[in-house]
Amino acid sequence: MKNFRKVISDEASNYIGNIQFANNQNSNESTLTLKEKFEESIESLQNVETNGNNTEVPFYRKIDESLQSEIDRIQLVSSQLETDLPPLKNFEDIRLYLVCEEIDGVQYKYFLKSIRVAKLKTRFIATLTSGKVKIVDIEKDEGRSLPFIISYAEKTENNETIQYIFDVQDYEIMFGLNESKIITAEENYKKFLSHNFKLSTDFKVKVSDEESEKIKAKLKSHRKLINLLAKYNDEASSYEWKCVKRANKLSAQFFQTPFTFNEKSKEIYLTAESLEAFISVITNAKKLGIAKNEYEDSLADKRQKDKKDNIEVQ
Repeated sequence: MKNFRKVISDEASNYIGNIQFANNQNSNESTLTLKEKFEESIESLQNVETNGNNTEVPFYRKIDESLQSEIDRIQLVSSQLETDLPPLKNFEDIRLYLVCEEIDGVQYKYFLKSIRVAKLKTRFIATLTSGKVKIVDIEKDEGRSLPFIISYAEKTENNETIQYIFDVQDYEIMFGLNESKIITAEENYKKFLSHNFKLSTDFKVKVSDEESEKIKAKLKSHRKLINLLAKYNDEASSYEWKCVKRANKLSAQFFQTPFTFNEKSKEIYLTAESLEAFISVITNAKKLGIAKNEYEDSLADKRQKDKKDNIEVQ
């Protein structure tokens, strides 16, 4: 990864003024500072603590131990910043650009996904640190146009870091997170096959060899399914079977194929066609088609009952 260190000095302020955030690109407030644009743009982000941990939409969250592998990946990529290099000529390998600011002891990092095409017959920008732009020359006609859309940012204050994801897909591409999620999703899928994961305590998942290969191929090409299955942590093992059946039946109303099952043998027969319905059921995901009505209400009632029982036991 290379940093912004190439630009004609009289164009630097214009470039910085044109930087926008992915979720706020219609803003014409070019007079705002980068920090002011940031503060304006984060207002529309969702807090994962209150939106059901939905990371499919622009969101923000505090960094904690549960995100360690993801944070390690981000640090690995962003720590490869190369500061002392001759004029850039090979732009194809640049995955992202990083702009850093420190204001009143608060550190801001802004990440911009690289643009792979288009040529710019000028020079490029340096790092933006504490409001100052450092200029380093570049050979003319060797440039590429700079990205100006911030997809991801970090704010660190008093040793606490908050992530702000303005474009979820670009965020995952920049740090190669989708690849790691595919691996995790496949591992969770295998746990169903080995019966380490079950539904409603003791319902096992059965898949034929032919369908299993189709499911693996489908997972790799379906981003939402990957994300949901990667985050799954055996929640459906505690779902009541009548709730699972109701949710599975509801999936047909959302153009999904319900999975088949045998209640006597307590087996669920999964196919590539019924994969969406299955993941919808185990994750209770409204976005994939299961409405938050009877199914979620039933689970909510059970949670309330369990909570009450726990209080009485204590």
